[in-house]
Amino acid sequence: MSSAEIRRMFAGLPSAHGIIEAALNGQGRVMTDDAARPSSAAVLAGDFLFFGGEPSEELVRRALNAENRAWIVQGSSAFLALVQAQRSGTWSERIAFDPCRQPEDAHLTALLANLPQGVTLVPIGAAEMAFCRKTPWAADFVGMFTEDEYARSGLGVLVCADGAFVSGASSYAAYPGGIEVEVDTAPAHRGYGYATLAAAKLILTAHQQGKIATWDAANETSAHIAQKLGYRTIFWSLAYVDWYTDDQPTDEQAFSKLVPRIHPGAVVLLHSTSATNARILDELLTKWEALGYRFASLEELAGEKAE
Repeated sequence: MSSAEIRRMFAGLPSAHGIIEAALNGQGRVMTDDAARPSSAAVLAGDFLFFGGEPSEELVRRALNAENRAWIVQGSSAFLALVQAQRSGTWSERIAFDPCRQPEDAHLTALLANLPQGVTLVPIGAAEMAFCRKTPWAADFVGMFTEDEYARSGLGVLVCADGAFVSGASSYAAYPGGIEVEVDTAPAHRGYGYATLAAAKLILTAHQQGKIATWDAANETSAHIAQKLGYRTIFWSLAYVDWYTDDQPTDEQAFSKLVPRIHPGAVVLLHSTSATNARILDELLTKWEALGYRFASLEELAGEKAE
């Protein structure tokens, strides 16, 4: 299965972009439902397990049991339903930020202009890697790398305050052209803005090396830091229950949900695994156009592209 085919299967899961790319470049592995004619895939990398393509109960079973560990699982609603049927767990939402919309370097530089007294930013080298490996809050900074691998493709910085490392940001995973950002702070030192400083330095360094830095927020604190750095996220505003491949709505049911609920500025979520969506898409767009709507990029919707 080609890398392009795998990327297509995960096109609807933007939060997976960085780690998918890292897995395709050796920092993880890919499983499929069928070696000869795959229609679904699972990517296993570090703590993460991503599902893409057509929901497959057998693939879910094999992937969940591939390693004896707990997973952070992401995928379509249909895939997650299959996961829940096989494995109990705690379920929460993650916030993905558009990897193509990177923070501005000028903004990152401004954040770093006046470091607090007694604070320095230290690049992660061999000695700092040793510190990270034995420190719980910093272990994920280097957990996906050997020392040689990190020296070749990893990036990271630790915040030193009054002689002690208290926070940091690093490449959780790396791939040609980018890194997946990981940030954390020692519990006793949270709330002082150290993670923002570390992340600003990390992302600026990545940009200077011609790399993008992808950000997937696991909680509101992480999302708040990302927004301070200049990342942006755009949520869908119109969707309907279209993800159960074995219980698809009729064309009439889909139209009744989608046509009257369209509104100015709508971001519409239509799952690519839905046979109904594929069948009605052209007619649906025509119906919306007849109501006076047109279609535009997210950049234009956000007011960043001139008419």
